Amino acid sequence: RNDLVLGQYTASDVRGQHLPGYREENGVADDSRTETYIGLKAYINNWRWNGVPFYVRTGKRLPTRVTEVVIHFKQTPHPVFGQNAPENKLIIRIQPDEGIQMSFGLKEPGAGFNAKEVKMNFHYADLQETQMLTA
Repeated sequence: RNDLVLGQYTASDVRGQHLPGYREENGVADDSRTETYIGLKAYINNWRWNGVPFYVRTGKRLPTRVTEVVIHFKQTPHPVFGQNAPENKLIIRIQPDEGIQMSFGLKEPGAGFNAKEVKMNFHYADLQETQMLTA
């Protein structure tokens, strides 16, 4: 099945800077097969989570260093706003910048049936600043 992806980062140029591949790093064997990335699709075998995929992705030299849970909500069987309507998702950010974001499609004003993506954000740091100012 296609539920597991393993990989190893290679040399690349990022923002004008050359970055070596994993095998070019100091202390790494030229023929190393050590994985530096994993993508896993898993299922929980019970009635509540039947058919719901859980994805785990982690690796070295990814563009961001972040820990978060992203819940992608199912599309409706008959999408009113077309097949290209924005995806509804809930993002729970664990680190850094702890918080919650809800992203969903909202009908644009007017007679048409176009939806655009809108986001509602809560950042835990904002709550701390508010409490400190009122104290």
